[in-house]
Amino acid sequence: MSKVVCIVQARMGSSRLPGKVLMDIAGKPSIDLLYDRLSKASKLDEIVFATSDLEKDDVLANHLKSRGYSLFRGSEQDVLARYAAAAREFDATIIVRVTGDCPLIDANLIDELVEGFLANNVDHYSNVRPPTYPHGMDAEVFSRKALEMADVEAGDDMREHVTTYIHTHDKFAKLNHAIKTDHSKLRLTLDEPEDLEAIRLVYEKFAPEIHMTWQDIVSLVDEQGIVLPNSHLGRAAESKG
Repeated sequence: MSKVVCIVQARMGSSRLPGKVLMDIAGKPSIDLLYDRLSKASKLDEIVFATSDLEKDDVLANHLKSRGYSLFRGSEQDVLARYAAAAREFDATIIVRVTGDCPLIDANLIDELVEGFLANNVDHYSNVRPPTYPHGMDAEVFSRKALEMADVEAGDDMREHVTTYIHTHDKFAKLNHAIKTDHSKLRLTLDEPEDLEAIRLVYEKFAPEIHMTWQDIVSLVDEQGIVLPNSHLGRAAESKG
């Protein structure tokens, strides 16, 4: 029996927006909104937060524990090892990777990605290679077998972003989940101060609803001609979570 576990990498450190995962959005810490939205995904058996074992992440770990969320702590820099250890601890057979800087992640899209992974019998399935969804809707689904292989075989230069080894080796079967209209320039990730303003504005526009879809957000921006405060920024580098 497969167990689908979403592992969310998150930490307090950030060069551009330190402590972003606990910043207030719509009256809640960002990480709690992310959990609330993810929890609507019907294809997930469990959501686990994976943070570092450093003292600076104690405040995040304590917050997550106070909420009763599943938590794993491991290496700050070797995120691949952290993921592999978390997958073993929570007995995951299928892993969904989400980063903590995506407080607008769409549960329906997560379900689509899990369904696509299962239907296509691949090792890795994502919507980021290349991206067509808004930035902040990024997720990857991969097998425990592929993750374990990467953890054993990946060199030091491929351990910070979890799936680099999988992406660079043809022995893994990979597919990308794309949409016809490219919305990848719409920035809904939390990486800069302007991103925080933009995400707060989105939640404000939909209040008190917090489970709007990515399509709802695109429609809001397009139909109302809203220029988000972060619209001048490009896609952020992959989170080091």
